[in-house]
Amino acid sequence: MIRVVRVRVAAGADDGLGDSTGTWDSAIALSYIGDIGFGIQSNGWQRFLAIRVPRGAKIVHAYLDYIGYDPLSATTVRSTIRAEAADNPTQVVSYADFIGRTRTTAIARWDSIPTVVPNAPVRSPDISRVIQEVVNRIGWADGNALSLFHEDASSDAGAFRSFWNYDGNSIKAPLLHIEY
Repeated sequence: MIRVVRVRVAAGADDGLGDSTGTWDSAIALSYIGDIGFGIQSNGWQRFLAIRVPRGAKIVHAYLDYIGYDPLSATTVRSTIRAEAADNPTQVVSYADFIGRTRTTAIARWDSIPTVVPNAPVRSPDISRVIQEVVNRIGWADGNALSLFHEDASSDAGAFRSFWNYDGNSIKAPLLHIEY
């Protein structure tokens, strides 16, 4: 029997963005993924609490649902999604902390992110391998937190997408969907 777990970011300090200039903000209304101009890569981060998946469970399917904010650019955005390689990650508190977190070796590429429609859902590609690596960890326990990093991967200049964060609209905050 397939079980489904759906968890939304539940606090403003559990999502945010960091960019290649060293800017970090966990109290921002939106995440920008891609090249926001002048060669600045913008990256998002989300932490999901109380993930009710047992250690070693076989992940069948997983994805992120974002809610688009503004189309802003129509050029090509390329990105990756990885998890933090940690059993029960804490909140990220600075840009140095953000870039210092160990990522999973499993990676999901999300190239050509579609131009967003304001307030419409945008679904990531399958991230089950990324989630599987975390729940296979020796220290993983049912109910732990899980952090995901959505990062630019050489997007076209000025190509980015904007999505709601918890601080912008809590009911439109990123949603993690896992089937096991």
